[in-house]
Amino acid sequence: MAPQFRYLFSLVAKLDKTKSPITFIELISEYIALGQMIDFFFEQIEEAFYVKDVINQERQSEIY
Repeated sequence: MAPQFRYLFSLVAKLDKTKSPITFIELISEYIALGQMIDFFFEQIEEAFYVKDVINQERQSEIY
């Protein structure tokens, strides 16, 4: 799993430098693959994102 993390970090760095849509797609794909490696699937990731987004919206409206 450690190589997967290193590869993700390298893709983040590459995306920061190049702003490439292809790199972005590759990064998202690898992020999802990492989740699957630890039995965390896309639906769970999506659900967690939306739950966290609600919290973030509340904090922003309360000037957190």
